[in-house]
Amino acid sequence: MIEWNDFAKRRKLNLEDFKEWSYEDYTQWCVSRYVTPVSEESFSAVKTIVEPIVETASVPITIDEKRLKKMKKSAIIELCEVRGIDLDGHETKANLISMILNNSE
Repeated sequence: MIEWNDFAKRRKLNLEDFKEWSYEDYTQWCVSRYVTPVSEESFSAVKTIVEPIVETASVPITIDEKRLKKMKKSAIIELCEVRGIDLDGHETKANLISMILNNSE
């Protein structure tokens, strides 16, 4: 059987990928792939890790045309939705940019 660390490095896996699973499900998954699972203590330690909550302060962001043109259209659409700009779904990237610039003035 292959050690979990070697298998995980090769497959770019992390124990955090399995934090929603039970230890029994995880071990069955490992055994079916001929991998030695980590200990139950190690597995449960990953499940108890609490990610810190980061509060984001409301910071005004300056938006200029040059920055908007570098963004992907999907990101610009999200920005329009955040700013409350009504979209019909047929806007071009240039139209979206002009709508944002006109709205921010």
